[in-house]
Amino acid sequence: MVFDNKNQKGPSYRQKEIIERVDTDILLFLNADIMPTAADFLDALVEPIAVAGADLTVPKLVEKQPTTLFEKIDYAGASFKQLCAEMYKEGNNIYTCRAVRAYSKRLYTLLRNADITTDDAYSYLLCVQNNFRYKYVKKAQAIYRLPQSFNDYFKQGIRFFKTRKALVNAFGEVLVNAEFGFPKSLAVRGALITFLRYPLRFPMYVVVLLCMSVKLALYKKEVATHWETSQSTKFLGSTK
Repeated sequence: MVFDNKNQKGPSYRQKEIIERVDTDILLFLNADIMPTAADFLDALVEPIAVAGADLTVPKLVEKQPTTLFEKIDYAGASFKQLCAEMYKEGNNIYTCRAVRAYSKRLYTLLRNADITTDDAYSYLLCVQNNFRYKYVKKAQAIYRLPQSFNDYFKQGIRFFKTRKALVNAFGEVLVNAEFGFPKSLAVRGALITFLRYPLRFPMYVVVLLCMSVKLALYKKEVATHWETSQSTKFLGSTK
């Protein structure tokens, strides 16, 4: 089955289109700008579903080595977030549910009638709400590229920072707040470890976050399934 879509409508729209037409035991979404690091990547990712009864599995996403100054700053931030996510519930939390996901049939079937405004967080919350099993598969790893400029970072950040209201409307404030809640002690620990690793870049990343917060506070556009895609992150290039 081939979907030839000339009009760009965003990943969520296209994924919902696929979900409505497939009838397979396991469904996996893998973006074109993400590169698996090993030949057995797919086998490792779907094994918990096929063998152990999981319903939603995600791999460990590894940042491509940075080249631009902004990438180097964001690399420190990404390392901080990855470290914290893996320390919390052994990675089985909403912060590891990102661009690559494998679904059981009973989970992706529920998405057919869903108003998907966010693909990753929505999928995770739907899994938890239905008492299904979520599994972070650390041994399955794939490489992705960080935003190369603040402008790209802001475009991507819109989706991450402006969807809370939509998720609350779909799942309720109690569940959303509980799943997005993160122990402050782990955050402090993660920050200290990251600062020791990147004593110059990590403080610069904190400044970037502050700038992002200010800019997002001024951003008034309503969140929707169609967002402007960040172009410069789509070419992965060499993984070296």
